[in-house]
Amino acid sequence: MVGIDWTTGYWPRFDFYSQLSFRSCILSSSNFFALKLHETYFDDCRLHDVDFRNAELNKSVITDSDLSNSLFMQTNLTSVDFTGTHSFTIDIRENKLSQAKFSRFEALALLHSLDIQLVD
Repeated sequence: MVGIDWTTGYWPRFDFYSQLSFRSCILSSSNFFALKLHETYFDDCRLHDVDFRNAELNKSVITDSDLSNSLFMQTNLTSVDFTGTHSFTIDIRENKLSQAKFSRFEALALLHSLDIQLVD
């Protein structure tokens, strides 16, 4: 499902809470801009160049996935489980990350936005 603009869908009676689940999917170049995707499940997905700006992903699960070049800005990532997910660029000053869960070494990527230097 590559290049889908999910924002243009017609969702008259669809409750986004806990109803979307993607497993082992390729969702690259998709647009989820400003959608309310609470408790959405993405497991083992390729999410390259996906637009998650202004989306509400709180309590979602994004595990073992590749987020290369995906966009996050003003995104609600409260209590999101990012365990095993890699290649993300998330500015901790521009997104809400309270109670989010990351794999230890991948969490270091969160420091890139702070323009600091890490030394061994």
